[in-house]
Amino acid sequence: MRRAVEEDRILLTRDGKLADEWRISGLIRLRANEPLAQLAELAGLYGLAAGARPFSRCSLCNVELVRVERAEARGRVPPRVLTTCDHFWHCPACDRCYWHGSHVDRMREALEATLGRSLRDDVTP
Repeated sequence: MRRAVEEDRILLTRDGKLADEWRISGLIRLRANEPLAQLAELAGLYGLAAGARPFSRCSLCNVELVRVERAEARGRVPPRVLTTCDHFWHCPACDRCYWHGSHVDRMREALEATLGRSLRDDVTP
């Protein structure tokens, strides 16, 4: 909590005691238990749905992904992925490579339902 205050950050918690103990503007107590319901809470509080760009950042280091050609993905993705996928993204910080697999479709559907808008126009996976 002290670090959040010092760095002017927002702290998310489900801990009601913490929220009662620390009455500061940077503390948000989430009511929902499930992660997607928590996301819906935050999206509502901060109007995040319109600007949401899921899959645009590295899941490991949070750096913005860069689109790369198939040739650049070779050696970074499984060989079968090179034959089944057309688009690839690369993290310039940690060198991880991403592609559009069935997991992205499932995640996108869940996020669209949660955020209440289509994410099909996004340029990322």
